[in-house]
Amino acid sequence: MKRILVILAMLVAVSASAQWITYQTNTTMDLYKIQFVNVNTGFAAGGGTVYSDSAVFFKTTNGGTNWIKYIVYDSTSTPIDEVYGLSFLNSNTGYVCGRSWNVFKTTNGGQNWLAVRLPYFSLTQIYNALYFINENTGYAAGRYGYFCKTTNGGINWSLVKVLSANLFCLKFFNEMTGYVGDGAGIISKTTDGGLTFTQQDLGFFQINNLYFENETTGYCVGLNIYYGAVLKTTNSGVNWIKVYENNNKSLYDLDFVNNSTGFACGDGIFLKTTNSGNNWLAYDPLFRGFGIDFYNSDVGFISGDGGKIYKTLTGGVWVNNISTETPSAYSLSQNYPNPFNPTTNIKFSIPAVSSPRVPGGDLVQLKVYDVTGREVQTLVNERLQPGTYEASFDGAALNTGVYFYKLVTGTFSETKKMLLIK
Repeated sequence: MKRILVILAMLVAVSASAQWITYQTNTTMDLYKIQFVNVNTGFAAGGGTVYSDSAVFFKTTNGGTNWIKYIVYDSTSTPIDEVYGLSFLNSNTGYVCGRSWNVFKTTNGGQNWLAVRLPYFSLTQIYNALYFINENTGYAAGRYGYFCKTTNGGINWSLVKVLSANLFCLKFFNEMTGYVGDGAGIISKTTDGGLTFTQQDLGFFQINNLYFENETTGYCVGLNIYYGAVLKTTNSGVNWIKVYENNNKSLYDLDFVNNSTGFACGDGIFLKTTNSGNNWLAYDPLFRGFGIDFYNSDVGFISGDGGKIYKTLTGGVWVNNISTETPSAYSLSQNYPNPFNPTTNIKFSIPAVSSPRVPGGDLVQLKVYDVTGREVQTLVNERLQPGTYEASFDGAALNTGVYFYKLVTGTFSETKKMLLIK
């Protein structure tokens, strides 16, 4: 193994959408996976195929504020171009796989890596998914249906089964029982550690990821030729019911924090459910999310395109639709309470008729400025359907004084004044 150079990631915190703080790492490559092992320590990885040895891997130890870049490298192996699979057991021990015939293991949080060659040696091999259930037993799945297993902490791997399509995701509960999803819309289940599988065909549906809260209830996300969708099973994968679909946006990952509250992300879309996946609220965050990991119902992270990592402290939602009635005109209400310390609420309305109409609703921007005209926070920056909404503003980091908030959408613009007193 080779000791690698540690580089402190360049950090720029902005608001791509009011619900999300954006961290720009020192790469412009896509980040496909993200995982937090506790509220402070997390990992994100991805890469690109334009240049050799272009895989990128980042670690944070302060809840996402700063990201340290490590190189996934072993001098005895061929380089890995992109990371598609990531599985960490704790803040030190973890594994990555991707556009390589190797699985890479670290025992010091990504500073050094050991490459272990899996049983299939083709230069075109890709391993898309990793999952370890404990320090000894783990699984890897990838192109050409190859499903591999280790029982000694990733030092040796055996080819357990070759399934019929490229494998994209997997989830295991113990050494015997688990699920694998593929690019042909098939979920395969094993109860004997991968020796045999029963298969459930979901139709022309590429399965990008799986989440199971127990051996009975689980979810999957993916895409068809025309739409992205979420499916749910309540009978251990025997039957799957479509609980959400959209017309043109792919879904890549999902996560649940309890049996009621879950989240999903994809191409310019963020989903949230609070009733066990029976209904999903869809939001347009104006960014592309590949990987998602929520620590609790409020704190969560999404890894995205262009080396960006997004964090929310409010469950991904700061603006709430508070009325089912359709307003007849635009309006911006006075904040309440006013004066305030340190939080206040701002209500506004979007009518049914606007010019021009845009699919997905009007692009609405609600921003806060100080007395010099400097923008201090973006509360809303997304497409909203007609309705009455309420956004929250937290001035805890600001000084006492007069501030202005401005609503802009279509041809409408209005500004109001508010007072923060500490």
